[in-house]
Amino acid sequence: MKAQAEGLLRALPGVKDVKVEMTAEVRGNQAPRQVAPDVRHIVAVSSGKGGVGKSTVAVNLACALAQTGARVGLLDCDVYGPDVPMMMGLTGAPDATPERKLIPKERHGVKTMSIGYLLDE
Repeated sequence: MKAQAEGLLRALPGVKDVKVEMTAEVRGNQAPRQVAPDVRHIVAVSSGKGGVGKSTVAVNLACALAQTGARVGLLDCDVYGPDVPMMMGLTGAPDATPERKLIPKERHGVKTMSIGYLLDE
């Protein structure tokens, strides 16, 4: 899988160097927590460095998955520069339920939530 990913990435125009790291985390004999029982897969896009395109990758990946028919939610956890609202063309505070739960904003079939919706422009 690693070699295949590296080969596909090297074939992209403009790509000069590729480094793929794969990790696995084995859980003990604990029963899995059912935090979100309807969620089957979680994809995290992260980096220790700013300005490398995490939000761009996350938005494009979310939209591409939604186009395949997947139910997709995108949570923007960047408190210093929440770009997802701007990239998705969404503004203003999200609506809330009577129980005061925020309702995600949706665009292109992707439900989004970001601290950016709650900050002053």
